[in-house]
Amino acid sequence: MNGSLPDIFRGAGLACRAVAITLLSGWLTGRDFAEVERRLAARSTGEQAAIVGAVLAALFLLALLAAQAGIVGLALYGLAVVVVAR
Repeated sequence: MNGSLPDIFRGAGLACRAVAITLLSGWLTGRDFAEVERRLAARSTGEQAAIVGAVLAALFLLALLAAQAGIVGLALYGLAVVVVAR
């Protein structure tokens, strides 16, 4: 192996990055996907990983919080994610 990540990890990393960029571009008003992606790409690899990890961790923690309200809470959480990603 030449030290590169296997394709499955690379694909998962790109998917996580796309989710984080989508949510950030929806949450930051006035910024589109391309602009957020360009600004993220300008950062170092470690900072990129930290930003993507923080966004996904916040998404997970908010899902756990919403799950405390049962199916209604999860439905509202799903609706909120769709509205932000829109």
